[in-house]
Amino acid sequence: MLLSSEYTQLDFIPEFILLILTKDEFKDNFILNGSTGFIDGSDFNTVTGSSEGWVYLYKSFSLSQIPDEEASLIQNTSGHFHLGILNKKVLSSEYGYFSNYSSVNLGRNYSICKGDSSLLDAGPDKDSYLWNTGDTTQTITITDTGYYSVEVRIGDDCIIEDNIHVSFYPTHPRTLAQDTTICEGDTLLLNAGDHFTSYTWNDGSTDQFKFISSEGEYRVQMTDTNGCTSYDTVNIVVSPLPWLDLGEDRPFSDTMILLDAGPDFLNYLWQDNSPYRYYEARFPGVYSVIVTDTNLCVNSDEIILGADIKVYAPNAFTPNNDGTNDIFKVKYNYPVFEYYTFAIYNRWGERVFETNNPNAGWDGTKNGQDSPNGAYVWVLKYKGLETITHGNEGVMKGSFTLLR
Repeated sequence: MLLSSEYTQLDFIPEFILLILTKDEFKDNFILNGSTGFIDGSDFNTVTGSSEGWVYLYKSFSLSQIPDEEASLIQNTSGHFHLGILNKKVLSSEYGYFSNYSSVNLGRNYSICKGDSSLLDAGPDKDSYLWNTGDTTQTITITDTGYYSVEVRIGDDCIIEDNIHVSFYPTHPRTLAQDTTICEGDTLLLNAGDHFTSYTWNDGSTDQFKFISSEGEYRVQMTDTNGCTSYDTVNIVVSPLPWLDLGEDRPFSDTMILLDAGPDFLNYLWQDNSPYRYYEARFPGVYSVIVTDTNLCVNSDEIILGADIKVYAPNAFTPNNDGTNDIFKVKYNYPVFEYYTFAIYNRWGERVFETNNPNAGWDGTKNGQDSPNGAYVWVLKYKGLETITHGNEGVMKGSFTLLR
């Protein structure tokens, strides 16, 4: 209607008037009879009210540009267009022709989520359709990436083609742990990954991280910024701690007690770093062992071998540097003291020696000088370790003779 009214208002009727309707993105790519100079992008005007970038051309041409009674060819190298022709050879002879604007437009290249499907539509009212997939329908549903093209026919002579590339949005790597075994009492941190905007675990929680200590299957649904949903699952097995029992605490009543940590462990580690299954306990004390099984689970146990402290002292010594009986000290059955003080006094009550070291003794001198022969008194104050000797304590005294 608009084109006809404009034509009737013209004061000058040219030989030919071309009316072209197309998209703005195609206006610079017209060829008329092999020349790109007849139709320029600047010749087009915006279609008022159009929200999709439509432009139109209303331009007159001379017979030298469009020869009378000869076929002319108008093309666009980038897209489709609607063409109208007005012609008036004489005042009483005028006619117009408007093409049936028909096209196929699959749209711009786009991406879909992996695992989703998408519908490609070549548009209605075509006589035939042929997709590169072999389909012959107006629409096809795709689930794979790639280039898709369609050829449509309108009548016998009009063939229109379009193509599109569909890709997958980037996928994110698996972030949950592989199926694994944890030890009883341990906690494992599951991380669903930081590429997502929402998380839903099979227990309903919605955090990115989950601390677990129980056996079972853990599933999480994750949605990223593209709206793509992915899933991850991990199975957790809880392995019991290795069974270990050194026995009940008991008195140390022998010269040696053989402790057994049990068979078939991967590693053994006793309190003194001994790496063996068996341990020979030769003194009262606290004995402990750590074992590791084939699942790398760790357990430990300890045993207290207790005893009362017994102290013995000689009644004489001979500090003459002959290598025999040159040091006077008390002897005890087990070196398990909480505190220990050993002192020696001469006949006048003067202290000539004192130590807190259970392994130290008197060499018969004072201030570097030999002490005289005669009688001396020793005094021992001690307390055994609570865990081993039940805290037995005492003060013991005795006398001895120094002989040179």
